Amino acid sequence: MTIKRIYNALINRIKRFCGTIYYIFYPKRKVIIVNGYIHQFWGKICNNNIGDDLNIVLLNKLSGKKVLVYRSFYHFLRPIDNLMAIGSVIEWMGDKKTTVWGAGMLESCEDQQRSSSHFNIGRVCAVRGKKTREHVLNAGIACPEVYGDPALLMPLIYRPSVQKVKGRVGIIPHYVDMNNNNVKRLLKELGNNGVLIPVRGYKTWQEVIDLICSCEFIISSSLHGLILSDAYGVANQWVKFSDLLVGGTFKFEDYYSVAGKDIHPVDVNDETGIIDLLECKTRYQVYRFDPLPLLKACPFEITHPEIQRMLIENE
Repeated sequence: MTIKRIYNALINRIKRFCGTIYYIFYPKRKVIIVNGYIHQFWGKICNNNIGDDLNIVLLNKLSGKKVLVYRSFYHFLRPIDNLMAIGSVIEWMGDKKTTVWGAGMLESCEDQQRSSSHFNIGRVCAVRGKKTREHVLNAGIACPEVYGDPALLMPLIYRPSVQKVKGRVGIIPHYVDMNNNNVKRLLKELGNNGVLIPVRGYKTWQEVIDLICSCEFIISSSLHGLILSDAYGVANQWVKFSDLLVGGTFKFEDYYSVAGKDIHPVDVNDETGIIDLLECKTRYQVYRFDPLPLLKACPFEITHPEIQRMLIENE
């Protein structure tokens, strides 16, 4: 083991020890435990990946409770109630106390070269898409036909006041594509009309959404770059800058399986020009997402006043 690995392992143990103290002394009735690939230290989020990180924001706004990350503290070998919401985490992060509400799988069971019976989750209230549901059912786990990535609910809790900038195009690379040469080249072609929107190391989640809403078109290899664009009605195109994403195209296909659109990625290579990608804007179809089924399937009490009112009106 290298010195760097030893150092990182030590830091992670210290963080989890601090997180454990925080969890022990925080009133349990005021907490929701989210199970996801999220970095949190002393109750604060560490801006690691906007899609996963939005769990903290969304669940807090919906429930009015503090959201703590399951993997940020020690459980002393005793599973506790935890929730999977936003993220591709079902097949590798759950346990018998896990409730799934809108999460999805990272890759198909065939790609994993293992049986879907390896799933270790308690109950399912909703999943991201039809492909995830198929694998969950094949594992012998009950799964209702309730679909939707919970990040699609973000407009219910945050409506930015920014105006669209005429001609602005946002590029949202998955974090594995941040240093891709074609990302840099396309931004150079766009000049002042282009804006890079990072999914990792961003300043605030509001800034990410504001930037997306300021654009007339989004080009993204990040799933949640596409989901947030759809949620806020910004035309977008799924692209592949590389083959580095774990799970390949599965999670994208899972999301689009319930969007009512037949979507395929554009493989960006050295010959793909920005004009080629801008032509995709004319083919964009708005995703008309109905939030009610997902909200009604929510496994915890929703205390957000406006959403409460909406649910009562649609009973």
